[in-house]
Amino acid sequence: MEYDHELQCIDTQEKAYLLGQIYGDGSNSCHKCCHKVSIASTIEDKDLYEKLRQLFPFFKLVVYPSKTNVIKLENYRKVLCEDLLALGMKSNKTVCDRTGEFHFPNLPEELEHHFIRGYFDADGAFWYPTRKRSRNSLHAEFGCNTPNFLEAINQILIKNGIIFTKTHRFKKGGNGKYYESFGLFSSNRNMSIKFADYIYKDSIIHLERKYKLAYREKDLRPLAYEIYGSCPYCGSNHVTRMGTRQMKTRLMRRLRCQDCTKRFSVPMPTSEVTQSE
Repeated sequence: MEYDHELQCIDTQEKAYLLGQIYGDGSNSCHKCCHKVSIASTIEDKDLYEKLRQLFPFFKLVVYPSKTNVIKLENYRKVLCEDLLALGMKSNKTVCDRTGEFHFPNLPEELEHHFIRGYFDADGAFWYPTRKRSRNSLHAEFGCNTPNFLEAINQILIKNGIIFTKTHRFKKGGNGKYYESFGLFSSNRNMSIKFADYIYKDSIIHLERKYKLAYREKDLRPLAYEIYGSCPYCGSNHVTRMGTRQMKTRLMRRLRCQDCTKRFSVPMPTSEVTQSE
């Protein structure tokens, strides 16, 4: 199917989501000798890309033999490149962001969260800390090299009561050089869930693995201090298990305080003794 100005007007959530994907993981090369629109992701997102291909059949779904872990949607029509340029999707996003040429597209307010969801699925992440005591603290994060565009997203989130922290750092690339990176970061679970509820409202297309991560059930296993008590030396709740020891007829649990680093032993709870047997 040939492209026939379907993206000239963004008037559905599917189009808004696709545009967000293009803004995040896409490129728009519009030159005299070459016209190409491409979106790329890892092969694990194949289901999403196949769905996008069904919704927008003017794209070609490809996996090149030289990079079998990468999946792409491509189109070589000049008219598509020009329609994306008119929306603000420029070829050099980092440079054009400074001049305002790369900007948040002019969309109806009811489609803004669908666009942000598409962009987040491409360039954002939900994640949980590895520390046990923080294992249920969901975080959400954007990262890019276009601070002015990111600030436009931030203002829309603020308008909807979602407060993220701005970040600015230098990341080391594979070539050993450091690159400037900007981001938006949610530092607690409540704000991350509020953000997820916003972008997934009425969603009929999204990246399933990120959706499941956002709404993953809490890990309700008790922490060590909830079973054995706080550190008897400094009162800290940051205690970890070190093993067991037998004292006469009583089995003891060995613990270590992460704050004062002292070790101590407490009687093993009856329920835990029974489980170990």
